[in-house]
Amino acid sequence: MRRSIQLWLILLCLMGASWLLVGCSGFANHPDSEMGNPPTTSNSALPTALLEQAQTFLNQETGIAHEQMRLKASEPVEWSDACLGVVQPDRLCAQRITPGYRIVLTTPQGEYVIHSDRTGNAMQLAQSP
Repeated sequence: MRRSIQLWLILLCLMGASWLLVGCSGFANHPDSEMGNPPTTSNSALPTALLEQAQTFLNQETGIAHEQMRLKASEPVEWSDACLGVVQPDRLCAQRITPGYRIVLTTPQGEYVIHSDRTGNAMQLAQSP
């Protein structure tokens, strides 16, 4: 019985049903929130143009030069709202699934976490040192 359950869990994970089983990936595509930080993932998922947009965004927010920024991690995420999971008390957000990325850039000042939509047209600074 135990072996058959393990086989079903493996099968569900292989079929991409990680939303059913948090244990498949260790983190069920949940944006940066109360659940803590997701594990570091491959940087290969982030398009080069989107990385450049994130660096430009961070430069505009902080004045840090592009040359001082390094991509530490990125992951595709489905944000639960149009505000990309970044709560702002004076702003209303449409409650709709918004595909995008969680991007972590390291700088001499520390790590910055940027939430973006899939195209990079919308970006939010989610965490700063």
